[in-house]
Amino acid sequence: MAFVNLILLNIFLVNVNCELPGINGLTFSFLEPIGVYARWNTVPYKSLSLINGYKVKIWSIEEETTRNFKLLNGDQYPGLQRNDVAQEPFSIEHISKNNVSVITNSNGYHNLARIFMSIDNLYEIRVNTFNATAEGPMTDPIRVIDKPTQVRVSLYEPEGLFVQWRIVENFQVNPIVGYKIRVWKIEEELHGSYTLLSGEQLAIISDERSVEPYNIEVPKHPPREYTTPNIDINNDLSIKITDGIKYNTLYEVRVLAYRKDLDGPTSHPIRVKIVKGDGYTVLAQKTSSNNCAISSIGETTPENGVQYYFIETVNL
Repeated sequence: MAFVNLILLNIFLVNVNCELPGINGLTFSFLEPIGVYARWNTVPYKSLSLINGYKVKIWSIEEETTRNFKLLNGDQYPGLQRNDVAQEPFSIEHISKNNVSVITNSNGYHNLARIFMSIDNLYEIRVNTFNATAEGPMTDPIRVIDKPTQVRVSLYEPEGLFVQWRIVENFQVNPIVGYKIRVWKIEEELHGSYTLLSGEQLAIISDERSVEPYNIEVPKHPPREYTTPNIDINNDLSIKITDGIKYNTLYEVRVLAYRKDLDGPTSHPIRVKIVKGDGYTVLAQKTSSNNCAISSIGETTPENGVQYYFIETVNL
């Protein structure tokens, strides 16, 4: 009887004093259009019997927005500058008092979660194990990277683009390494037709239309990528891009911040085209879903005794 009692006592002590295992290796990858994939290492095999699964906890962190006027592009025009500052400290000890959203994975082998987010919100994420009676220790917090805002593109002579953006908030625990500027060449189809100008002048209407529609989804083909390191400043960053930029070619430009383990979300798309003709160079750009077109009229060389006029429309 004494032997049996000793065995029961040992079993009781294991159940009471056993702690649930922690999680390591939490990483994120960006999920288009707005969100992240969260991944982590599964607990050791010998500990799987102790847990029912994992909980992914997401807090929305309040930010204070300040605005002030400044000169954009150095001296070209005044613009309204926006600055978002988190209202809660970022540390291992601090746990937000805001409402928490929980994604539950009820399987110890499932170490992946898809997290969908709202545009312009800052999120903090932690993961822990759980069973029917307890929860394990949470991972260190990770704040998902904001996307750059106030992205502007201007013409950089003689054949290039000058890109500026507002820096994102930087956390020293897991700092921003730099920024990636991605530039896609957007294919176009050329459509032409004859018409009369003012009812009497024969003209050729040339209309280039992008094959890929303008929307928040990232183009499927690979872009050219340019990088610049993060600089500890409170103002905007910029980069001059001349390599690979051609006249009369449509491009889509987006900017993202990145850490050593994660690329952040890309900024809203800007479509640009350096339109070069006889005696003029114009940068046409589109920054929203509203139509944007720039037209010019130039006289062509007479052909077979007939004077033609050429109309070019840039649809971005």
